[in-house]
Amino acid sequence: MRALLATIASLPKPTQACRVFHGRGGLHPGHEQWALDFYPPVWLLTSFASVTDDELEQVGKALEARWAELAPGQPLNWVFQHRDEYRPKFSCAPSGGRDGHSPSLGGTENRLMAGSVPAPHIVTEHDARYEVKGSFVASKDYARVVRRLPDLIAPGGHALLALNAPELGPQFLLDLVQQEAPMFTLVERLANPPSFADVDEDRALKVLVFQRQAEGAAATSAA
Repeated sequence: MRALLATIASLPKPTQACRVFHGRGGLHPGHEQWALDFYPPVWLLTSFASVTDDELEQVGKALEARWAELAPGQPLNWVFQHRDEYRPKFSCAPSGGRDGHSPSLGGTENRLMAGSVPAPHIVTEHDARYEVKGSFVASKDYARVVRRLPDLIAPGGHALLALNAPELGPQFLLDLVQQEAPMFTLVERLANPPSFADVDEDRALKVLVFQRQAEGAAATSAA
């Protein structure tokens, strides 16, 4: 955890929501499981592997010490979440779900470690785990999304496709669009911000811009 703790000890005071530590990028060997984000006024520590109470205590002490320097007198609010996978999930959910119950959070353990989380968000109880029916799995569900693009986007319009699955490279999206919506062509892949730097661009966050060909151009291409 040395790199994570060192980052916390030297971080500047964030002025907006940001990724502070991106272990999954592989720039800090041995720290691939860790991510630290700031969503004012809450710090969110994420681990994609099991952690010990001692490890969480170390992070908590580091955050407490640094926050006391950056924001004297302000309470430290931080949440820990454990995810089994890299699929997007949420550590905090809007309160007051159907019938007054809070929405389930798929495959995620959440703990409020210190302070509080402002309304309208909640954090689930310690060690709670949930399974959400219909969770999005890119390898099997993305095709259904791409298949709908021709009905949603007029000729000349653009589609922004994002993929945050390390096991699937950009070629997955390129092949999918070619198969399910061939009237769309790649414009560019957007560069990730420095906070999401990765040693392997194929495993990094992928955001691709596609444009639907004009009908005349599509007809010419088909001819």
